[in-house]
Parts: sequence; structure tokens; C-alpha cells
Amino acid sequence: MFSCSQMFSDRMVLQRGKAVNIFGKGDDGTVITAEIGAYKATCTVKDGKWRCVLPPMSAAEGLTLTVTDGTNTVTFTDVAVGEVWFLGGQSNMELELQNAKDGAKYLAELTEETPVRYYYTPKSPPPKKPRRWAQTAAGQGRGAKVQRLGALWASTLA
Repeated sequence: MFSCSQMFSDRMVLQRGKAVNIFGKGDDGTVITAEIGAYKATCTVKDGKWRCVLPPMSAAEGLTLTVTDGTNTVTFTDVAVGEVWFLGGQSNMELELQNAKDGAKYLAELTEETPVRYYYTPKSPPPKKPRRWAQTAAGQGRGAKVQRLGALWASTLA
């Protein structure tokens, strides 16, 4: 039996132009295969951990990442390959888009076609269920907790 790290989920973004590490835990000796598009990598669990390294990829969207040990399979859908930026800090980075000047206007302009995804980590203790990547889009508060600086930066890059 194996598992993938909690940072992997549907709608995630993998860094383009760099080798991509797909990793997790499992039983020693288990052979793991990770495949996305035309790319495939195989590795073996050692000391309870595994890491398959996929080669650098070009930007793409709508991909499926499949990870398997030949018996069990984990599938991640709507995966994108593109620019990945992690922003963090203290009070200078805490301003959420929903609380920023003109934040409501910016949120209202987001659509499903807005090419920005985010991975939000709450300030509270770690959640019991895994975190998930999400697309910035209007409705249901999606994108509201994105950091204002991150939203501006992502909009410029997109």
C-alpha cells in the first residue's frame, strides 16, 4: 500500500521547465510509477518513503497524473503545468484579497477562465483532511483568501 503527499490534489499546478518530484509513503520494496501525459517515472519505496522524478515539462492544462503500485492507483485530474510561486511571511503577507481595497471588485471579475490557481494554508493548526488546490473564480468565496500581493503578482504573470 502507498500514499501520496497531501500537497498533491486535483487542480494542482506543477512547475514547468523543472524536474517534478512526486512523492509519498509506502511499504519498503514497493515499486511506484507516476505518469502524466507522455511522461513516466518509476521508483521504489525505501525506508517508508518514495520519490518519482518526472522530467521537465512545458506549460499545459487539463492533464491527469496517475500514481500506481500496480495494484492500487491514485489519480489527480485537471492538473496544470506552469509557474508555481509560494508566498509567505508575517503581517506584510496576511492581507487577504477579500479584505483588500477593491478586493470585492477584483473577485467579481474572476471567471473559470482566469488562469490562476492557489493553494491556501490556514493560519490555524493543520486540518484533519488534506488541503486542496483551487482555481480563482467568482462565486462561493473561491479566491477570497488569496493574499492580495499574490493575486496581483499572479495576474501580472498570467
